[in-house]
Amino acid sequence: MAVCPNCGYSKLLLTPLTCDGCRRVGCERCLGVYAYTYPVPGKPPVQHRVCSWVCFDRLATYNIGRGLTLAASGGAWYIGSYQLRPEAAQRAVRIQAEHYVLAERHEDAARLYETIGM
Repeated sequence: MAVCPNCGYSKLLLTPLTCDGCRRVGCERCLGVYAYTYPVPGKPPVQHRVCSWVCFDRLATYNIGRGLTLAASGGAWYIGSYQLRPEAAQRAVRIQAEHYVLAERHEDAARLYETIGM
C-alpha cells in the first residue's frame, strides 16, 4: 500500500503527482485537475493538477503576467496550449480582466467580464 504524503490517502499502486504551482507532491484525491493538454491526437489527454485554488490563482497570475492570454474556442477556454476546466477558466478570466484594469484597458476588461456573466 502506498500512502499520499499530503493527505494520507492509501491505495495499492498509488501514483504520486505534483502540483503545477508549488510542486507539492500529492495524489489524485488531493490534487485537483485544472486543465488538459492533448499532445497526441486520439490518445487520452494529459491532466494538469494543482493543490488548491490559491495555488491555481498564483500560477495563472504568473502566466498571464508573462504575456499568455486567454482564448475561447469551441466553448472551451485556453491559456497557451492548456484547455482549462470551466471552474479554472472563470478564475483565469477574472485574473486576466484584473490585469486589463491595472493596464487601464477597461474596454477589454469589460468584454471579458461580459463573456463570463459578471
